[in-house]
Amino acid sequence: MPNSLEMQNPLSSDRQVVKINNDSTGLLLKDNRVFVEEQPTEDNEVATKKYVDEFRCILHGGFNYGYTGGTKVYLNLNGYILESSSSSGRNEFQAFVAPYGGYLNQVVMRSEEACGSTVVGLHKSSSGTEIPNSTASAEVTVDMAEDDIGYKFAFTNNNTFRSGDVLAVSFDPTNDANDTIFTVELILNSSLGL
Repeated sequence: MPNSLEMQNPLSSDRQVVKINNDSTGLLLKDNRVFVEEQPTEDNEVATKKYVDEFRCILHGGFNYGYTGGTKVYLNLNGYILESSSSSGRNEFQAFVAPYGGYLNQVVMRSEEACGSTVVGLHKSSSGTEIPNSTASAEVTVDMAEDDIGYKFAFTNNNTFRSGDVLAVSFDPTNDANDTIFTVELILNSSLGL
C-alpha cells in the first residue's frame, strides 16, 4: 500500500499536523509557514529569516606564483590569471566589491609545491578608499606541508565586511608555490545590501 501524505485538518492560519498514513511527520503547517513539531520556536522553523537571507558566494581561480617564497601576493578574485605583490592600481584584477555585508568563511588553497607555513589574509577598505588595505584585517596560518593537497584556512575573527567595502585576499607561502589554485567562500546577507 503506498504511503499518503495527509493534513490532520484543512490548511489555515493555525498550525496543522502533517501525517504520513496515520503517523505524525513532526512537521506543522500554517497557511504561510512550516514549523518543526518538537519545541516549535522561531529557531526550529524550517525557513528562518537567517536561512533565507544568508547565502554563499564562491570565488575561485588559479595562477602561477611567480615570486620567491616569502612574498605576499594578492589572489586574482575576478577571473584574471596573474597574481600580484602590490594592490595599488590592481583593483580590476584582484579586488571584489561586496554587494552585501557578510564575512569571509574560508579559503581553500592547493599548490603543486609544498609551500610550508602559509598565511592567507583578508584585506578590506570601506567607502572612500580606492584599494583594499595592505594590512590584513584577519590572517590565518596553515602549514601546507605537502604538494597537491587542498588546505583549509578557516576565518573566525575580524573577518566581517560591509556592503560596498572593497575586498582582496592575500597568499604568503614560505616556499615557492608555482601553480596554485584557490576557492574563497564568502557568506553574504541579502538584508545588508547597499
